[in-house]
Amino acid sequence: MSVQVLFLSSNAGTRPEWAHRNTGRDVPSDKITGAQSKNWLEVDREFTSLQAALGFPGLSGNNVLQTLPDVRWMAIDQVLVHVTERVVLHFSGHGDPSGALYMRKEDGAPVAVELEYLVEIVSRFRDRIPLIVLNACYSARLAQALTGSIDVVIGMTHAVEDAAAISFSLKFYQNLIYGGRAIGDAFA
Repeated sequence: MSVQVLFLSSNAGTRPEWAHRNTGRDVPSDKITGAQSKNWLEVDREFTSLQAALGFPGLSGNNVLQTLPDVRWMAIDQVLVHVTERVVLHFSGHGDPSGALYMRKEDGAPVAVELEYLVEIVSRFRDRIPLIVLNACYSARLAQALTGSIDVVIGMTHAVEDAAAISFSLKFYQNLIYGGRAIGDAFA
């Protein structure tokens, strides 16, 4: 089975002065809650490390890993409409115990996008997404909610340091993509 990963990242942490501000579509105001200040995440390093660990597959014509950095959740449905093959949906960013994932509004302000809204959007594309990896703190509640429409969802039960999140991604995708392991074996 060929595996394709759509790697979505959203760094809703406090931006260092050097960080570029990017704008995108906003989440409807009734679908967000106030966001507390979060630490800056190494989501770019996670993606770059994953590319290196997989041998930069895109450079050899093996496009198993696509990235959508600084994602605004309202853009996800637009992206998934154009997906013609089944993909692993990977999210790297902040989460919280309520099941929310943190993204940015058009003005750059961080917001917590509610669990119910995330489930609603992703469920529309369940035929294209056999696996979701939520590499975000406290994402287990969202993972559980998504299992009603997605075959397999991996979430984190507690806070996860950047180094641990990156290590998990590297080992999991090396096992899944190049090791040919089943999801449960790649996860172990």
